[in-house]
Amino acid sequence: MFERYPEALEAFDKVINLDPDNATARGSKGLIPGRLDRLKEALEAFDTAVNLNPHDAIAWNNRNTALTKLGKTELDPSVFDRGMDDSPSDSDA
Repeated sequence: MFERYPEALEAFDKVINLDPDNATARGSKGLIPGRLDRLKEALEAFDTAVNLNPHDAIAWNNRNTALTKLGKTELDPSVFDRGMDDSPSDSDA
């Protein structure tokens, strides 16, 4: 089941080396250590992803999941408001 994870990490590292500001690659890379219970490593990837793209709801969700698994259940509620400023309003629809 986990035998291809090293190859996946290597592929994400190649993408990140080509484009260090690729938030999607960094966030996706965090999923692999997260599945291997290397949660601090996963959290670092998710932190970088949300710093690069603060409006990425998936990266925020994955970051909060990693924090919860690490026992840090007191999440900052302001993270749930991030990105709301850019959301279309009812008048924009």
